[in-house]
Amino acid sequence: MNFDELKTQWNEEGADDVQVPASVEQLKAAQHPLDQLKKNMKKELVVQLIAIALIGIFPFQMKLLPSLFPIYYMAYALLVMASAYYLYHFYQFYSQVQQYGASTKDSLLELYYNLRLNMERYKSFSFLIMPFAYFTGGLLLYSELKTHNAHLVVFENPYLALLLVVVVTVLIVTFTVIWIDRFYGRYVKQLKLVLDALKEE
Repeated sequence: MNFDELKTQWNEEGADDVQVPASVEQLKAAQHPLDQLKKNMKKELVVQLIAIALIGIFPFQMKLLPSLFPIYYMAYALLVMASAYYLYHFYQFYSQVQQYGASTKDSLLELYYNLRLNMERYKSFSFLIMPFAYFTGGLLLYSELKTHNAHLVVFENPYLALLLVVVVTVLIVTFTVIWIDRFYGRYVKQLKLVLDALKEE
């Protein structure tokens, strides 16, 4: 339904007592967060594709030992497969958002739940990258130590090394949750407000 046309039609009929339903305005209020969501998703899709490509040349940038290249690229291949799965669903959701027009309560409700589902998928994907990040960090550390024939005190104490890994993991998880909430959470809240207002009608 085109609400602008509907309002024009009502005005032409000259019925002073006819009011545009509040729910129409509430549905149209959801259009702004949808537009912002589309822009953010488009930017993020491009950034993630570029990031995956840059990770592919990471060993050359960080001067990893050539003997470790095959190990790195086996792990990178797994990362690309996981990323392809996530990005495929991300793109599917982006295509769906492009078609949403905030024209009905049902479409808003579907968008709301799909957005929440994709936020959880995003978190899962981010957590899936963590082992790859640790693995890459380990390869870089090993390469650095081998190149300079050095050693690190932190790895002489396994408890200290474990504590370091736990602290880094907690920081990554916290940052990921905050980032996703800041990037997408506000749109979920805005859509929820509109849906709650419609429920009260």
